[in-house]
Amino acid sequence: MNLYNRKSFISAAPEGRPPSSHNSSVTQWIYFLIVIVLFGYLLYLLFKPYYMIEANGLVDVEVREVIAERSGVLEEIYVAANQPFSKGDLLARIAPEKYCIAEDDTQLEKLAYDMDVLNTEIRTLQQEQGYFSALLKPANGMLRALEVNASLFKEQQKEQQSVQHTVNKLGLDIQRAKAKLAIMISRRDSLLLARQSRPLAPDCLMKDVLAFEDGLVTDIRVPAQAYAEKGRPILKYSPTDATVSVIFLASADLYESFSKQPQLVVIFPDGVESQASIDRIESTATQNNSNLNDLLGRDKVSLKIVLVPADTADNGLWRVYERLPVSVRGVR
Repeated sequence: MNLYNRKSFISAAPEGRPPSSHNSSVTQWIYFLIVIVLFGYLLYLLFKPYYMIEANGLVDVEVREVIAERSGVLEEIYVAANQPFSKGDLLARIAPEKYCIAEDDTQLEKLAYDMDVLNTEIRTLQQEQGYFSALLKPANGMLRALEVNASLFKEQQKEQQSVQHTVNKLGLDIQRAKAKLAIMISRRDSLLLARQSRPLAPDCLMKDVLAFEDGLVTDIRVPAQAYAEKGRPILKYSPTDATVSVIFLASADLYESFSKQPQLVVIFPDGVESQASIDRIESTATQNNSNLNDLLGRDKVSLKIVLVPADTADNGLWRVYERLPVSVRGVR
């Protein structure tokens, strides 16, 4: 049997490999991304990001005004700035805008004249009575002389009787005049009482400004002896039960975030924190005189957010920081 050896070629090349596939690596990366997302979500739930707004946050305490109910010179101010007052206290007094002169009363004038005449007449009668009464008391030497001369004594007795009659008559005239004067005095008093009880026009009287509630004076707008115009504030005050709030500005694109906040945290300058709730959200565009197109083009719209204490017991705490800047923290 003949054997034939075929010619063969020996090659150093490695053996062939199966074609590569990227499916397994993509799957691994997908799993890896899913794990990262889940881990990030867990971190988000544990440590939710917060935003801080500090620049425009201020504690604001409600302030009210005492308005002048009529025009006139402010005669006196009975309180000072930062002075507390109670309901019913006299805060100020407004002088009458016009000074009223009482109308002449002809009855009183005539009565006063008649009383003066009658008083003069009574004094004259009293003087005459005193003069004649002095004639009724002759000196002791004259009495002894009259006793020696009987005829002269009789004439003197007649004169004494005449003088006594005159004295008695003057006494009766004085009594009648005094009785008439008493009637006139009674009449005058009744007329004066009626005149005093006659109501004067409100513009002729002082106007007392009384406190309607307890509070604390924050500002005196009209000083004493200055003119107060009707309808304008005389002073400003903060009521004892005033509403306390935190006001701050924020970007308009945060409206949805804020509207969903059940509560926020207010951080005061010394680090004290207090829970707050949103009282209202307003647009600052309402205070801008520009037209709508300008507002949209210049991006002038922002939010004005007003917070109030979530617990009314914190009102006193918030008042301590009046007009101080604060920080507000909430969940994005």
